[in-house]
Amino acid sequence: MRKPGSVLRRLCGGAGIVLGVLATGSAAAQEPGAAEFAREVDMRLEIPAPAQSDYAARLEAALAGAGLALDRPQYVVLVDRSRFVQAAFLYWGGGGAAWRLVGAAPVSTGQPGAFEHFLTPLGVFEHSPANMDFRAEGTRNSLGVLGYGRRGMRVFDFGWVEERRTWGARDPGPMRLQMHATDPDLLEPLLGNWHSKGCIRIPAGLNRFLDRHGVLDAAYEEAVREGERLWVLAADREPTATPGRWLVVVDSGANARPSWSPAPSRRPKRSPSRAAARSAHLLDAEGRVLRIAAQRGFGPRFQNAFDLMLGVISACLEAAFGSMSDGICIADAAGRFVKINAALARFNRFGSMREGPRRISAHPALLEMRDATGEARIGVRSFAPIRDARGATGV
Repeated sequence: MRKPGSVLRRLCGGAGIVLGVLATGSAAAQEPGAAEFAREVDMRLEIPAPAQSDYAARLEAALAGAGLALDRPQYVVLVDRSRFVQAAFLYWGGGGAAWRLVGAAPVSTGQPGAFEHFLTPLGVFEHSPANMDFRAEGTRNSLGVLGYGRRGMRVFDFGWVEERRTWGARDPGPMRLQMHATDPDLLEPLLGNWHSKGCIRIPAGLNRFLDRHGVLDAAYEEAVREGERLWVLAADREPTATPGRWLVVVDSGANARPSWSPAPSRRPKRSPSRAAARSAHLLDAEGRVLRIAAQRGFGPRFQNAFDLMLGVISACLEAAFGSMSDGICIADAAGRFVKINAALARFNRFGSMREGPRRISAHPALLEMRDATGEARIGVRSFAPIRDARGATGV
């Protein structure tokens, strides 16, 4: 009997749904292999031959344990949720054919312990229109994060399951198993670590590869041949002739990181985009990066958490500043304006935010307020006076 699946439920992305192009037929069938994987998936792992054989054996055992005997060769996605591995493997085989690794990539599965966090469930899960996929709308959640990745990324849905919670009473609860892309600037660089609430986060390149070639779309293609109109399938897809439908999740129980699955901080760095640079740091009014000094001696795990924290804070700050109609600014202890929002610039008739004030002392009237007694105060939250006896701001 197949175990259904588990994953994050409502908070996996905070994104909406956007329908794809109507699929009316299939393009010429192709068989994407290791060469295509290497060309199309930029964030990947190089798996040595012994590990390829080991995971092929784990895949075969998991399918047999679920009572599945594949009747033809096809693609299967295998995920190792081990804390020290966190990897997805795309295999082709079964039905009498030997298992062959097409490619592998880092992922993030459920990190236990926090509220609404679940371990990604073990088992074999079917991908079918019974739990229809959808596409990311590209909207940010309450933390300013693209939870499902950029607009158009496909969300592979494996349905609702009961899975044991890892917080509170640790009793079973409803979870939804999804496999999807994630924020390319804030969260994709952290793939390879436990990090999700139970879903399987994958690189955008792997998401596009699975989607374009339809490697898990056997049931979807069957529905199309039977005359169903599935909007989620892209019209320009290049489906394989041997699609599969199975996601297999195992736990190797590794107690140390294998050399072929390095921690995110030790992977080769990709050149960040300008958008990535903006989202990863806080910038001052002149666009300079504000750096926060950290004590030396912290390991990669702390640095990863620290970088994520800065990215999330920056994204939240940008979202808040951009959405508010009130004029807002931030100044440092020396009285220098660190950030000014567009509303404040417009209100004071600056041509742009860069033309705005540089110091409180240069533009005290921008923030000056008066209390019930008529005393002038600078508009800090407490409305505490910060002028000296001569009326100077002091900063």
